Amino acid sequence: MKKIQKKKGVTLVALAITIIIMLLLAGVVMQMALGDNGLIAKVSQSKIEQARAELYETAKIEYLSLKTKAIAKDEEEPPVSEVLSASGFLAKYDVNGDNITDKKGEVIDTKDNLLAKLSGMVSLGSGGHTTPSTPSAPETPSPQPYPEQSYPKTIDGVTIYEHDKDKMILKIKIKEQTKLAIRQNTYIPDPYNVEVEWGNWGYDVFRPDYSGSANGEHEYYPGEYTMKITGAKSFSLESGEWRDDKYEITVLHWGKFESDPNEQNNIRLNSVKDIKMPEPNDVTVEYNQALLSNVPEDLFKYKPTRKKISFFQNSQNITSIPEDLYKYNTGMIDASYVFHGCNNITSIPEGLFKYNKNLISISMMFSNNKITNIPENLFKYNTELRSISYLFAATKVSNIPENLFKYNTKLQTISLLFSGSNEIKTVPEDLFKYNTEVLNFNSVLSNLRNLESIPENLFKYNIKAINFQNAFTGNEKLKIIPENLFKNNIEANDFSGTFQGCQELESIPENLFSNNSKVINFIYTFYGLKKLKAIPENLFKNNIEAENFGGVFQGCIEIENIPENLFDKNLEAKDFNSSFLGCIKLNNIPWNLFQNNNKSNNFVTTFSDCISLTYVNLPNRCYSLQESQYRGIFRGCNNAYNYDSIPESWKSW
Repeated sequence: MKKIQKKKGVTLVALAITIIIMLLLAGVVMQMALGDNGLIAKVSQSKIEQARAELYETAKIEYLSLKTKAIAKDEEEPPVSEVLSASGFLAKYDVNGDNITDKKGEVIDTKDNLLAKLSGMVSLGSGGHTTPSTPSAPETPSPQPYPEQSYPKTIDGVTIYEHDKDKMILKIKIKEQTKLAIRQNTYIPDPYNVEVEWGNWGYDVFRPDYSGSANGEHEYYPGEYTMKITGAKSFSLESGEWRDDKYEITVLHWGKFESDPNEQNNIRLNSVKDIKMPEPNDVTVEYNQALLSNVPEDLFKYKPTRKKISFFQNSQNITSIPEDLYKYNTGMIDASYVFHGCNNITSIPEGLFKYNKNLISISMMFSNNKITNIPENLFKYNTELRSISYLFAATKVSNIPENLFKYNTKLQTISLLFSGSNEIKTVPEDLFKYNTEVLNFNSVLSNLRNLESIPENLFKYNIKAINFQNAFTGNEKLKIIPENLFKNNIEANDFSGTFQGCQELESIPENLFSNNSKVINFIYTFYGLKKLKAIPENLFKNNIEAENFGGVFQGCIEIENIPENLFDKNLEAKDFNSSFLGCIKLNNIPWNLFQNNNKSNNFVTTFSDCISLTYVNLPNRCYSLQESQYRGIFRGCNNAYNYDSIPESWKSW
């Protein structure tokens, strides 16, 4: 009996201890859940932090919008406090006394804290960086008067007399029987005639005509001839049978050109072997397929006010460029095509443009050649530049200098910079950091077949940019799009073809366009993404002004489904032409896909060649349209079980 009582006593003690332990554990759990640092408090705190982050982001975007508008009107930068009265801000938040609340009245932050946070954000103002000071340009060279000429003079065996001093005089070497022709080069509104002494007893007076006309042609047999041209203004001296290899030209004497304030004196010379005199100021010359190997350093020395400089195209013998070639061209504003297609040039002098501070536009400058290195300070002194395009296309360049455009702060258009330069694999993140005035990035980094990545902050400072059309078209090895790539580009309205043909892309960030509420065009934006497997449901959620989705996912052959709410917020959408054409694995179309797109009027071939569809049904919107507005909408969808029974207009182009 005593043993039993002893056992009961032990059991009661154990039970009491267990109860005490459980009570202690319960207290700990309650403390973890309900205490100042408890789980519930932490969840609540997390929600507050998330709400604050969204508040700060909204305020930042609204401020950038206000700042952009002020800059456009040439007004001072607005104070950050103006955000509190911005319509976009007030659509989400209220200012109640010293606090900022959401629309439910929940306090998110204080007004003072928000404004302090906003003032310190690095992406405000000029974009979190200081505009570089204008570099001290070299002293402007004094204009040089054209050297006085005395007559008679003999150049390359040809004697030029005073009565011929105003004529353009060329030595023509004919290698094979051929016809030469003087054609019109650029349009001149006032009729004019040229007098031509062909050099083999021929003489004509005529108005240069367009290519293909028999007017202005003359036949030659092998030999050397001296051609003299009077009244030269705008013409092209070329082969009458498309055989520029049958002759060579040596420029002996330029003669006299009329004063040319509108710069209409433009001539084209093919197969130039040598140039014996520097050019006069009043003419721009295109040297096409020039045969000379060395460009005379003084060729442009006496052209101080000419705005568009002469240029060499497709001239394979040129291997180097004199550094002082443009030293005296202080009035030059356009240096386009200067060595385009001269594909044996391997280097560029860093000081080539250091005296050309008035340069405004350059395009197709060094495209299609063998340069491997771009001098970082090539454009350092060209602070007035507004437009650059096709500069280093199809070159051997592999590295892009980060500060290449650092001092070109007035640029408005940057396009087709390195197209076809397939050695480039990366792009510097700060390449466009100082180009805050840029509006147009059309095809800016397109057709770079080996480009593997895009820096997330590439366009961070370009808050005025409007056009990103074809910006990365044809970058076949690009695998990832940074989600914040266009985060600050709140004025952007065109993403047509932006990632067209980027065949390695497997996904699209859902928030890629979340800050781009002004976009109008998504034409072919993701055309031909052969590895894209899914479309984010909220991809276009904030693009409330978007009108054109033509071909947006055309040729995305791995897509199987379309989110039913994909276009729900795009109430302005009008065009869905070919939007999903050729999506061969698409197996279903949501019945309500276009239910909110009441302005849409083009569904031509929208789902054409979607061969995995098992059933096709006309979107409700189409029933209020003409058949011509949705013709061929299901053309080639032969595997749909009801394909044979649908109207012919749905199937035919």
